[in-house]
Amino acid sequence: MGKKANGTATSQDIKKLRNRLSQQAFRRRRDDLIRELRERADNNHTNESEALAKLRRENTALREQLAEAHAKLNSLLAGVQALVLNTAPRHEDANDEVSRINSPDDNVSASQPIVDDQPTSADLQPISQIDASTAQPAQPDEPNPCLEADLPPTSDLGGPMIACEMTQQIPNIWSFEYQMGPQVYNDALVSSQDLGHSRRQTWVESNSSFSDHIDFIQHELKARTEQPKVQLSLPLLYLATTSALSIFHTISRQDVMLWYTKTRFYYTRDITVWKTRPCEETFNKLHPQYQPTLLQLSCSYPAVIDWLPFPSIRDCLVRYHAGNPCIDQVVSDVVSMYAVETLLSDLVIDAPPLQVYVKIMDLVQAMGAIDEDSSEIPAPLPTSKVTDIFNVPSVALAVANHLQIEIRLDRYKLDPRLFIRHPEFLESAGSLMAHGAPLQPDYSSYLSFPTSMDNKTASSYRNFIAFTCSNTPTKTQINSLA
Repeated sequence: MGKKANGTATSQDIKKLRNRLSQQAFRRRRDDLIRELRERADNNHTNESEALAKLRRENTALREQLAEAHAKLNSLLAGVQALVLNTAPRHEDANDEVSRINSPDDNVSASQPIVDDQPTSADLQPISQIDASTAQPAQPDEPNPCLEADLPPTSDLGGPMIACEMTQQIPNIWSFEYQMGPQVYNDALVSSQDLGHSRRQTWVESNSSFSDHIDFIQHELKARTEQPKVQLSLPLLYLATTSALSIFHTISRQDVMLWYTKTRFYYTRDITVWKTRPCEETFNKLHPQYQPTLLQLSCSYPAVIDWLPFPSIRDCLVRYHAGNPCIDQVVSDVVSMYAVETLLSDLVIDAPPLQVYVKIMDLVQAMGAIDEDSSEIPAPLPTSKVTDIFNVPSVALAVANHLQIEIRLDRYKLDPRLFIRHPEFLESAGSLMAHGAPLQPDYSSYLSFPTSMDNKTASSYRNFIAFTCSNTPTKTQINSLA
């Protein structure tokens, strides 16, 4: 009995010990957990606002990335739909043409795959700076013909044009190059030249009316100023070129003179002088953003492309729009989207330092009522309301001076809406896209582009340039007087 009682007591003691140890372990874990939670709560309490601000910044960044991705997808979808609409009629015409062919040999040849071994323009890579000693533009005195938008059918031109379409437009059907790149542009040069001669025109019509005017003016300037006995001094050449471009805008783009007057945009004059007299001195006068890229020096393209101050955009236009019959509209879209970034607090009283951008075209439109010879002076900044920037000419003038639109070409950016309308420029969007909130009026206008050249306009250009240059002393006359 004694042994049995001792065994029962021992088992009970063991159970009590186990319970006591379990309770101690539980209390220890509970105390540790409470201590850890208390320390975590103390640490989080001091950094709560900072953590919340960080989360908000991350949320804002993710929202912006999502919105940007959504906009890119929409723009790409719109571009694909536009290409489908543009190519559908061509497919129908091709099917109709095949259905009219009854010859067995023709049917067999039509079923054969067509391979294009021509190099694409994507192989040409641009560079930002070109040495002045190696940079030589295309000869201005030689016409630069290109594909006309609507060529009339002729017996001489029908065959080559159809062959060009069948051999070069089927490969890479969803790319810009297959229809509008420099290769297609070059293939149409000879045909356009022959067409111009058949019409007895002194200029060659191309897919860019803007470029036709520029090429003709450059040709006349070179004919009047670059002959050995009648060569003008460089300052007088710049003066004659300024006058020639002024008459061009006055005759063909009357609304654009206001834009040039308010922005003092003489960069196009400098590029025209360099094309007329390509030398180191005229090249060095070019703004760095207007110096040609390697791609521009390597192939032919419409001259209007030279008038844009963004090298990457110019290269995109050469690669994707050299043969585009709507290239003048594309260039007008780009120029109308020039913008400059600033802070809202610099423009409006009591406004936060929010980054915004203003389109140059909207400022020029708002300054339209100001006469350069009047006593109108800029209003003081900041102004009381945002709407004053576009409704009060003196405030618009003050904003234009603040943004330095006349002298700071390096500040020029592009409105993000341009990249939605033309997604092919997205490869340049990172460095050129304006950031911030847009400040804009209720209505924005676009710069116009000239209509097709005619004999009357060509005669006006020729007579004006001849009159201007004949009244300007040449180098020979200056040396004889000296």
